[in-house]
Formats: sequence, C-alpha cells, structure tokens
Amino acid sequence: MKWQEGLKKITSISKTNRLIVCGVAGILLIGLSTLIGSGGKQQESAETSSGVTTEEYAVQLEHRLEKMIKGIKGVGTCKVLITMEQGAEYIYATQDKNSTEVDETSESDKLSTESKSSGEQTYIMVSTKQGEQPLLLTELAPRVKGVVAVCDGGGNPQVVQTVIQALSTALDIREDQICVVAKA
Repeated sequence: MKWQEGLKKITSISKTNRLIVCGVAGILLIGLSTLIGSGGKQQESAETSSGVTTEEYAVQLEHRLEKMIKGIKGVGTCKVLITMEQGAEYIYATQDKNSTEVDETSESDKLSTESKSSGEQTYIMVSTKQGEQPLLLTELAPRVKGVVAVCDGGGNPQVVQTVIQALSTALDIREDQICVVAKA
C-alpha cells in the first residue's frame, strides 16, 4: 500500500516539476553511466604507436590550447573541448612487384604484339619481440573535427576573433570549425 501512496504523491506534482525531476534524473543517469563505464567490458580505443590513445591525445591537446589561449589579452580563464574526426592513421612500407608479359603472333606478313601487365603490393615485414609486424613508415596524428572554447572574454568580439584565428592556425582547421563563447 505504500507504493500507492507514493504514486499519489507523484501524480499530485505539477507537470512542470515532473519534467524538471525527470530531466535531472536523466542527467544523473548519463553522468553515472560515464562513471560506471561499459559494465565490465573493456573499452577499445585507438592507440598510437607511441602508446597514447586518441582520447589521451585530445586531452593533452586541450590542455596545451588552454595554456595558449589564456595568454591572449582579454581571454581570462578558459576551457577547451576538442572533437576528433578519426584516430591516428598509419602508413606502412610496401614492396611493389610488377611483371609484364609480351605475346607476339604473326599472321601472313602481319606481326601483332600484345602485352599484359600485372602488379602485386606486399607489406615489408620486420621481426619484433611481438613477432612479425609490418614496417611503420609514418604515423599521422588524429584529425581535429571541431573545437569549442569557453572563456571569460568570450563576450568581446575582438577577443573571440583573436581566439578563433589562434585556434585555426594552431590546429590547421577552418574558422567555421571553431566556436568561442563567453563563460556563464
């Protein structure tokens, strides 16, 4: 019978208050899910050859950008959020094997030549402690998709433009991929 009394109390609350309670509960559940993780499953994340995951790279980059932006006149305190387009990209050494086959045929005073080319590309393998692995030539850093900067000086159009130009130059991204807003 206690649950019926609880149900009566809930239904007596106004719709606005119920929406607020549901919204707060939803936010708490989302926050709780990030703390708990994936329920015991190990989360996979792209790890670069230097041993840093894409997420760790993004966090390191955010801290470096925050330091840089705080040095701009009029910015004040600042927080930066970066979203990545993709993880690190790897370029491996390859070996090309090409062959050409030529066929010559002759028909009553006519000589015809036909050639066929074929190619094969294989990875160059090296021995490591973990066994045979392809030879890594280059590791390209993860690409930045967008940046949000929340700063005290975000209400001043001159400061906003200066921060946008600095972030665009530092990250080699377009200005429309950057959002600078004032702190609340």
